[in-house]
Amino acid sequence: MRLAMLAEVRMRYAYSGLLSYCFIRVKTENRPCIQASTMNNDTDHSKNETLMAKWTRNVGIFTFLLVIVTGISDFVIYQQWRLSNSQMIDTREQLRAFVSGPNFAEVVAKKADGKLRYGFVAQFQNSGGTRTAKFNGWNSIKYFPGEIPNNLDLSKPWMKIDPAEVVIGPNGVAQLSPITIEDDEAHKTLNKEGEVLIWGRAEFADIFQPTVMHPLSFCFLLIPAGTDDRGQITFTPRPYRNECNTSS
Repeated sequence: MRLAMLAEVRMRYAYSGLLSYCFIRVKTENRPCIQASTMNNDTDHSKNETLMAKWTRNVGIFTFLLVIVTGISDFVIYQQWRLSNSQMIDTREQLRAFVSGPNFAEVVAKKADGKLRYGFVAQFQNSGGTRTAKFNGWNSIKYFPGEIPNNLDLSKPWMKIDPAEVVIGPNGVAQLSPITIEDDEAHKTLNKEGEVLIWGRAEFADIFQPTVMHPLSFCFLLIPAGTDDRGQITFTPRPYRNECNTSS
């Protein structure tokens, strides 16, 4: 019976040793697989990081090139806009209304008493390709015995005037109200007993800048040029002073 028990104990020890051997062997055999798997995972992770770095670098290069191309495109568009805007400004300047003058038309009328009255009409011309947005002006005339006084204020009319506002078409002409002197004043001027002065101001705006007014001022001496076969005196306007003949 002891032998049987001893045999059973031996069998148990043998069985336990066999299990221990198998466990150790399994662990030993599996370790390289676990290490290989870890190495493979590390290798895959490194490859992913490398690919991600390459992809990020390529995206950065593409973005940089895109910025350059966009900048060049924007520069080209800007230059085209500048050229177009410059051409538009040139065209606008060519079409912009420009008023010059005045020129004077002499009109002689006979009064009921048979004496003559000399009238003068100031004319302004728009030499631009478009109409004016507005135009207004006034003028005065006065005979002065002897000479014209130096203290005469040429910025104001001799008598109060409310100028009317009109529009001058392209290449059109605007006229101010006629101003007159009497027959005896005309003959005194012819005889050099005095002088006749015309002065005034006008202003206009073009349709491109309707709020910007361009002023003009003028002052002219009426110089008698002689008489015609009807006995009428012909006058020639001559600038009086440079400072009162201005335009902008």
